Amino acid sequence: MIRAALIFGLGSSLLFACGNATTDAPCQGAETCHCYPNNTCNGTLTCLSNLCVDASAAGAAGAPMSSREGSAGQPSVGNEGPASGSLLWLGANLGVSESAGRVTAWLDQSGHGLDGIMDVPSREPALVPGERNGLPVIRFDGAQSLYLRQTIAPTTFTVFVAGRNRNPSEAHGIFLGPGGDSANNQFRWESGSSVLIVGLGNDLPETVFSFEDTRAFHVLAARYDGSNLTVSRNGTQVGSAHFVTSGPWQIRQIGGWFSSDFMIGDVAEILVYESALSEADTELTNSYLLQKYGIH
Repeated sequence: MIRAALIFGLGSSLLFACGNATTDAPCQGAETCHCYPNNTCNGTLTCLSNLCVDASAAGAAGAPMSSREGSAGQPSVGNEGPASGSLLWLGANLGVSESAGRVTAWLDQSGHGLDGIMDVPSREPALVPGERNGLPVIRFDGAQSLYLRQTIAPTTFTVFVAGRNRNPSEAHGIFLGPGGDSANNQFRWESGSSVLIVGLGNDLPETVFSFEDTRAFHVLAARYDGSNLTVSRNGTQVGSAHFVTSGPWQIRQIGGWFSSDFMIGDVAEILVYESALSEADTELTNSYLLQKYGIH
């Protein structure tokens, strides 16, 4: 499995991490790909569900195709993707810059350039290959975090997080939090069996939801439409709350609270939308993540 995915243009060319080699040619056949920009391959191949495939066989780039087996021990991935139009999209198998196994940048796939970055070696989380369903995760061990290049500030939102709490104690773990001069807003595992969301900067009340086992790998989703907040686990709603906020919900950091209170946990994928997704798009994105990470 490719661990180093720092892939930038050299002149007008692109480098591709395909299978077990990094080359200046597109991936071939069903080799896994980490292709830039935005996970695209050039030539006649297209990146579909993190596989390079023949676009003509798909009918068009991104057209649905049947699942296929990737190389280097990669699992079969279905043809679904998440709902389009994300504000932020981070996937541990989609674009990560790392040095000696430590993550220096988690590359945003939304097209907005909101990468998660860290240039202090002691604060860099680890890239752990093959941790979940043959796919990597970003591991935070209580002293690491990544700052987004810019604060995100949705007023209404839908957030998906695929990961797990690894803290053996009942202490909380902040996976989305504040940094710099952003407001103290948080989304976190509150304990081994609950999650908490709060917006001290926009009057989003501190709200706790029972969540079963946060230490088991799961897909957590939160959807806020301006008056109603719903939270789900693996596509099943676990709670709701009703309130009206006073402005945008600002988030600047993954894994910490300013420069302290770092979480212990694994995160494989994060998607943030600056709208309350429709029921169909919410179901589509949940299905994509559940299938991808083998959650049944």
